[in-house]
Amino acid sequence: MHLLLNALTVVRGNAQLIERRIRRPGSSDPEVLSASIGRIIDAADRMSRTVVTLLADSPPATAPRPASDRETGSPDLPSPPSSAP
Repeated sequence: MHLLLNALTVVRGNAQLIERRIRRPGSSDPEVLSASIGRIIDAADRMSRTVVTLLADSPPATAPRPASDRETGSPDLPSPPSSAP
């Protein structure tokens, strides 16, 4: 989680820097903007690798059964025992 937060901080900080530089008349140096964009791309790549690693290391997600299936049993599962004699 810490890796993702760090990468997001880089993305946000560089995006804010680009925004400020674009708004200033005559100060949009293409090399500076390109370097900031490169840092954003690098951070996004790190986030992507981190998410892929987290997903690979986590157990598969299972969807909870709908309440109607839990109460009456689904076609694949036996019905719950009846309390009637």
